[in-house]
Amino acid sequence: MADRTFGHGGRVLRVDLTERRFEIEPLDPRWIRDVVGGRAANTKRLSEDLDPAGDPLGPANVLIFGVGPLTGTLLPASAYYTVTARSPLTGILGDSAAGGHFGPEMKLTGFDQIVITGCADSLTYLLVTDDGVRFVPCPEFAGRDVVQTTAAIREAHGD
Repeated sequence: MADRTFGHGGRVLRVDLTERRFEIEPLDPRWIRDVVGGRAANTKRLSEDLDPAGDPLGPANVLIFGVGPLTGTLLPASAYYTVTARSPLTGILGDSAAGGHFGPEMKLTGFDQIVITGCADSLTYLLVTDDGVRFVPCPEFAGRDVVQTTAAIREAHGD
């Protein structure tokens, strides 16, 4: 039978920063059928995975990066991704969407969502690839701004 992803990468990457481990799971086609796009899928995942009694600023909160079926296509405005978590302001939903290269690059890894929990014990960035994630310690980035940090990571990986 033909592979029918209908624009989805077909995988979810779950990352636990506390334990420095990750798990790749298939995206259940029945689960995704009820939602359209990254924002709706992120909201659904947040409602299922989040402990309602948890501290929004604590390690039990869930940070979800999501892309939709049109992300990375040639359609106008299709480079968007959504980041979702429990809002510390409202205690409910907080999300934001952004464009640029991240959404299409994430889509190319085959992940529709990256679900992050826990808290790293030191300054660390995540290098996401088709195979999962690498936890990269980066104490030298303390105090740097986004532009400096981005340039340093790109240089380190030849991007």
